[in-house]
Amino acid sequence: MESSLSLQSARAWLTLLRAPGLSAGTLRQLVAEHANAQSALDRARRDPRIPETARAWFATPDQAALDGDEAWLAAPDHHLVVCTSADYPILLRDIPSAPAALFVSGDPAALWAPQIAIVGSRNASAAGLANARAFARAFAQAGADVVVHYRR
Repeated sequence: MESSLSLQSARAWLTLLRAPGLSAGTLRQLVAEHANAQSALDRARRDPRIPETARAWFATPDQAALDGDEAWLAAPDHHLVVCTSADYPILLRDIPSAPAALFVSGDPAALWAPQIAIVGSRNASAAGLANARAFARAFAQAGADVVVHYRR
């Protein structure tokens, strides 16, 4: 299990996470098969089981997007908790559709506390986003840990 990511490992994870057409399940399977994200990325570039859109992304990834992700991670209290990390919640790891990684703003230890999750639409309306924020604010003000899931 990884406890903290090196810069190279973080870049490999970010590249895999941003790949179009690569599901979280396939990504988790790739990393499990190849021991780490860098090896998985190296193999995925030429693996015929991987969608062509993802392999094309691996050949020419959007460096500006990856640099933006790394800049976000460099900010205080920003973390990338990957499915191979000891910090990744065990109960989350056990569900079939678990995300391959979590972008955490704050203390990753909070992932182990009871939580309320808000999972939104990939194409949420402005009203839907405002409604989700209002619910999250109300839950947080009541003392609950709130997890918001969205696809970057």
